[in-house]
Amino acid sequence: MAKVTISAYSDLPRGLGSGLLPIAPPDPLYKDSFGTTGQSDPLPDNARFIRVATDTAICIRRNGTGADGDDDLQFANTAEFWGVSEGAIVSWTTA
Repeated sequence: MAKVTISAYSDLPRGLGSGLLPIAPPDPLYKDSFGTTGQSDPLPDNARFIRVATDTAICIRRNGTGADGDDDLQFANTAEFWGVSEGAIVSWTTA
């Protein structure tokens, strides 16, 4: 069964030049794993970033339910960081 894992963070680590580093802080505000179609609970009030790890290609909507083929594409076997709004519901479906 395919798996999508979403972790929410309030901030991301910064490098020496103050640029964001593409690594996750050790303790997410929220983390859950799902199947290939679904939606998250509302994200915590101070969530600003999510890390989405998926083993199958998905279309992801970062603020709302009912993701479809017009939403952002994330490729299979990847982990990506996305900006989000506080309290957003993230939804996705198989691409």
